[in-house]
Amino acid sequence: FDPICLPCRPPTASLPDTPEWPASTLSMGEKETLGFYLSSNPLTEYSEVLKRYSTAGLSALPTLRDTQEVTVGGLVSTVKTTTVKNGRNKNERMATFVISDLSGASAQAVIFPNEYKAYKDLVADGAVVLIRGRLDLSREMPNIKVSEMIHVDDADEKLAKRMLLAVSSAGLTEEFLRGIASVIAK
Repeated sequence: FDPICLPCRPPTASLPDTPEWPASTLSMGEKETLGFYLSSNPLTEYSEVLKRYSTAGLSALPTLRDTQEVTVGGLVSTVKTTTVKNGRNKNERMATFVISDLSGASAQAVIFPNEYKAYKDLVADGAVVLIRGRLDLSREMPNIKVSEMIHVDDADEKLAKRMLLAVSSAGLTEEFLRGIASVIAK
């Protein structure tokens, strides 16, 4: 066979112009595909809020007292829902999941039927949440029996106990003070 010599030129196929994926979608895809975050950890943008309201980091849980109430924040993964087969909650849904923080530490969490009904929208892979509950150290991995879940975007509104307001006296007017008083009264 004689080789056919054609002028070589690159293909001219073009790709559609599509918007870039949101950072959360990109990082979750990286974690699912590669097993780690390549571009950024989805918790990075929430690190200050998670630190502000967490009573302990996940890596410190084994050093705490069994049954101690804790508030921890992180990324929900490995959600498994099940139906209760016996008892007063028979045929009700409950779930277990893993919560991981920026340090890479993780803990198992269990959410029983009454709490699951209230927070089931937050029990989802990829959700960034704060959970409050009782620590159970009887297993190999620390376990938290969830009593409350809060989406990280709602944390300031639901968990803040005080606010510091610094106002300069320069240019301070009565109208401005009335406006501040109105906002605080709400």
